[in-house]
Amino acid sequence: MSSPPWHPASRFEYRAVLPSEINAEGVEATLSEGVLCVKVPKAEAVKSRRIEIQAGE
Repeated sequence: MSSPPWHPASRFEYRAVLPSEINAEGVEATLSEGVLCVKVPKAEAVKSRRIEIQAGE
């Protein structure tokens, strides 16, 4: 008897080190068709911002 190509009860673990400048309250995770998508937003304090430069006369 051969085993199925995948095991629905199997366990997978992956760890990643994230920077400390994240918005932990805004983390979202979705699982769709076996694909896990994790969105980790940056903290407001570290987001880049655009500064407009005015041309001199």
